[in-house]
Amino acid sequence: MHYSLSIWTITGQHNQLNALAAMLASQEAGITMQNAAGSLSRF
Repeated sequence: MHYSLSIWTITGQHNQLNALAAMLASQEAGITMQNAAGSLSRF
């Protein structure tokens, strides 16, 4: 599964990497990558 960071409105590479890390952590909590990506796209 591939996701593009370009759909996010989060600016700055550091912020995008933090968001990606949050997605990976949320997966451990049972949240799907699709839901996490959707939430971040509205952030």
